[in-house]
Amino acid sequence: MTTREFNVNWKLPEEFPPPKAEKILLLTVMGIATMGFWSDMDCVAWAALPKMTENVKNALQSKRKEHYCYSVM
Repeated sequence: MTTREFNVNWKLPEEFPPPKAEKILLLTVMGIATMGFWSDMDCVAWAALPKMTENVKNALQSKRKEHYCYSVM
């Protein structure tokens, strides 16, 4: 299997204005990464959420089914 490295960088709002009505990754003034909507009061930087591919959706469904089957027994 090939290993790929993907870099996601925090964006400063002065350089890249964050979307106002879209859920994004947030870096708070306390240095905590969280997910939510931009707030000028307590956010320092932001990044877009990763996109969900069909392969990831399928793997997610498969794991859910596997977990559900074993947790019912």
